[in-house]
Amino acid sequence: MLKELKFANNLLRFHNTILIAFTLITIGLIILNFFVPSDGFAQFTLTITFVYWITYYTGFQLVINKYKISEFLYVLPKNIEDWIRRDLFIVIFSNIGAYILWSFFLVGTDRIFMMIPLLYMISISIFSSVLIISQKYLNTRFNEKFMFILNMSTLIFFLVGYMPVQNLYDRGMINQDVFNFTWLPFIILALLTLFVFWINRYLRKHARSKHMLWSD
Repeated sequence: MLKELKFANNLLRFHNTILIAFTLITIGLIILNFFVPSDGFAQFTLTITFVYWITYYTGFQLVINKYKISEFLYVLPKNIEDWIRRDLFIVIFSNIGAYILWSFFLVGTDRIFMMIPLLYMISISIFSSVLIISQKYLNTRFNEKFMFILNMSTLIFFLVGYMPVQNLYDRGMINQDVFNFTWLPFIILALLTLFVFWINRYLRKHARSKHMLWSD
């Protein structure tokens, strides 16, 4: 785990600096909200940071392609199974970070029940990122158009699937009791976990060659 984090940090120093800065600012605003109402500013910075977290893997791949260092990375003494494991780890870690940060906001603004529908958002985000990983290893190159479509779909789902529910609650049109009986988010999360384990095994067996080091 530590190796993966060091690897991502070395590659994305500038991006990580922005992410850490926005995360700290968001946490500071949430804490400040206990003394001075500032949840609007907190949610604004949180939304930016949240999007940064859930698209972290995409940024990781775009940096590799932008600076044309993929060939250098993939000739390191690693086999394809290690790269698949590392990619999956980065996706899961970044999405867990996004969930924890947004949950901290929900606790600080007395919207704890919204942590349940937030699971939908994280599940969709992880699923989209895993599909991006899959196309990367099942094809001969990283498809940026495919990545863009999936990421935009995730963000659109966030805007039309999660935010309206929170807005309805803030306006007093629904209450938290409507979420107390649902198990669907947890079922989806369980299915997603099984899917990640399956795709990990599938890619290890069927990943196509991307570089000479991986030639069949």
